[in-house]
Amino acid sequence: IQVRAVMNSKNMLFSQNADSISSSDFKNMSMPVSEDQFLAHVAADHIPHCAIIDATASAQLPKRYASWMRQGFHIITPNKKGLS
Repeated sequence: IQVRAVMNSKNMLFSQNADSISSSDFKNMSMPVSEDQFLAHVAADHIPHCAIIDATASAQLPKRYASWMRQGFHIITPNKKGLS
């Protein structure tokens, strides 16, 4: 399993070589969120399966699930708003 990126509502951080991403790395090296850049990085051609883990309670992210699944992403979430 490779963690390719981490994102919160404001910032994101990419991992180029599956190194672990620490909270201090995220704090010091993250960049503003761009969903297009995030998805392109996570769905690299050399990676056969991609998953997005939505650990939020956001009502907005579940609206994107269908689009993400059409792009080939697996969605893992305990988000009740996404499952209802």
